[in-house]
Amino acid sequence: MFPIICGGKRMCTSAKFVLLVLTIFGIALSPARAEEFVCTSSPGLDRPFKNPTINLKYPAAEAFRESEGWSLFAINVAPDGSVSDVWLRDTLGSQTFGQIAAEALAKGKFDPPIRGGKPVQVGDVIAVIFQFDPKDRPGDHNYYREVLDRAAAARAQGDWKEAVRILDNSLAWPLHLHEMATMSHSMAISYMGLKDWRRALHHIRRATIEGGTVAEQNVRGEALALSVELHARDHDYGRAICIYETLRKLYPLAPVSPAVGAAIAETRAVLWSNAPVRTEVEILEQGRSDLTPHWSHALLRSSFTIEQVQGAVKSYRLDCVGRSERAPVVPGARITLSPGVACDLFVIGDPGAKFVLDER
Repeated sequence: MFPIICGGKRMCTSAKFVLLVLTIFGIALSPARAEEFVCTSSPGLDRPFKNPTINLKYPAAEAFRESEGWSLFAINVAPDGSVSDVWLRDTLGSQTFGQIAAEALAKGKFDPPIRGGKPVQVGDVIAVIFQFDPKDRPGDHNYYREVLDRAAAARAQGDWKEAVRILDNSLAWPLHLHEMATMSHSMAISYMGLKDWRRALHHIRRATIEGGTVAEQNVRGEALALSVELHARDHDYGRAICIYETLRKLYPLAPVSPAVGAAIAETRAVLWSNAPVRTEVEILEQGRSDLTPHWSHALLRSSFTIEQVQGAVKSYRLDCVGRSERAPVVPGARITLSPGVACDLFVIGDPGAKFVLDER
């Protein structure tokens, strides 16, 4: 956590931001790989990039509104520690947070990542989190609890669409991080009621930012458990197993539900084999004008193809240790990866476009 100098604004002088490097990546290994390696903090590196030098200030207008937020970026860190190709993947809170964070990251610098004793290029994912110091954070917004109660009442009546509508409208308001995370969990539950697990996954990822420790205490375990189930359903097994390990560390005595147990059994069977993995994908609307529709995936095998394309599946972004690639999608073309390194795949296209990802 790094302090921010906010030019003397009363609300802003107590604000802080958190810069998290998210390294829960799948590993392009074949054959079997151990869970400990999948969930290592910096797979394929002797040392990850660290010690950021970033000039980032808390937006005074958002501090005045008592608004917190976070933005998730894919970036590239060069061997000299400079940052390039900053791309906003997801965000909650004001668009100002994403704009300020993107500008600061693009001008930032890190101690470079090291592999084999030498600096290397790395594509990675970073969350920039804007929040008040806990001792100075204002109380909950008045409407926050009312919104959760109204959504719960709608679900109790079986009106899942109304629950989604209530929550969707309210997430655009100024909120604190724990309020946004808890409401995102409620949104994920509502989409599960609509049997729309892909949108439920989108929202449960928002609910479990920063390892699931942001949402209210009483929903954290449930949110992490649902996250395990949904990531496994999306064949994002690398993330599923890491989230499960987090869940067991935080709640070692909690019983494992049948759904989570089945998801982990499936996940471990895939991680410990070298069988092909085929995933049917639909690109979703992100719900914000500042976000590009895309699908993300932590790759598990040594190669992949994008095939059976329906609709506009335009391009992909591949971020690995020592490799960064941007290219148009060529259906059926096989892309080979270096063994033993972390790779994240982002596929960009129009909402509703579909394809199959084949990993081998």
